[in-house]
Amino acid sequence: MSLNQVLEKYFTADEMVKVKEKMIFDEGGNELNIGDIKFTLSDDRLILKDFPSKFGYEVPGTDEEFRTWEGIAFIKVRIINTAEDIISRARTGDLYDESYYTARGGGGPYTKYPLRSDGVSEEDRFKDLAVELLKKYGKIKMNLIF
Repeated sequence: MSLNQVLEKYFTADEMVKVKEKMIFDEGGNELNIGDIKFTLSDDRLILKDFPSKFGYEVPGTDEEFRTWEGIAFIKVRIINTAEDIISRARTGDLYDESYYTARGGGGPYTKYPLRSDGVSEEDRFKDLAVELLKKYGKIKMNLIF
């Protein structure tokens, strides 16, 4: 699969024009750099290789596909489009196309967002709290009121 074919899986035709202005492709190493965000081209997909800390955001999780989509989303929102572009596309519905709802795991845009920004899942937080309470109070009966 060619580089263009792979990129078309992640970017619209209009975005492709902007991406091509910002990208550097090392054919020998199969590496793609878009605005200092580095990907490796593997078969028919991109794999996020490096997301610089200079952006003040850390891509959470360890799932390769999820991390790649986070990098792509950052590029779409912060590197190749202006705030005005994003607002305009969101108002028309163009920003949230089919890939937004399906590419990140299917069924919804947040199906692969198990982690918080610090990389710890809510489930792990609950388990840690439960262990801490068990150590402190032992086995007790609790009535929860919501």
